Amino acid sequence: MTPVVSLEREADRLEALRACAIIDTQPEADFDDLVAVASVIADVPHACIAFVDETRWWVKAWVGQTAREVSRASVLCAESFTTAEPMVVDDVRADPRFALHPALEGDPQLRFYAALPLVLDGCLAVGALCVSDRKPRSLRPSQLAALQRVARQIVRLVSFRRHATTLAEAHEALAIGEAQYRLLADTATATIRPFRAVRQR
Repeated sequence: MTPVVSLEREADRLEALRACAIIDTQPEADFDDLVAVASVIADVPHACIAFVDETRWWVKAWVGQTAREVSRASVLCAESFTTAEPMVVDDVRADPRFALHPALEGDPQLRFYAALPLVLDGCLAVGALCVSDRKPRSLRPSQLAALQRVARQIVRLVSFRRHATTLAEAHEALAIGEAQYRLLADTATATIRPFRAVRQR
């Protein structure tokens, strides 16, 4: 598997996430539409688009019942933040990796789970597209490929948001700079004017 994010790059990942300005925002139709499409593709009753900050797994859009946010340590797809590959588990209960996982305490009926990382800049996994069911199942290659296309569309939405935020911040910085320049110019003019008056006498 190809490494996506290491502990050393966690600061870069969090900085990229903050630049997207998406955590704690209101639901948006574009994300709602994409998560609904993912649910239909996988033929599952539960799906979500989630982002992960220092401590939280925060859900931007969802289908079915889900908590809007949970502890980062309590989600199944930690692996999807360290690899570029989707994580697909046909039956969580039969997988020894998750035998004592806290996510199974939160949802005792969870069986099928798949997560596709949302990767910015080719290496920074800021979130995941997840689909799940309360019965074991598997994804056909065509389903997985379609879900990957949906994940790429989500990344494009997030990237657009990040660029828009950066542009807005640049415009704000420029406005502040112009205001500071005008203040400096006005101060300089007010300071110089009395000296000119003295010299003209």
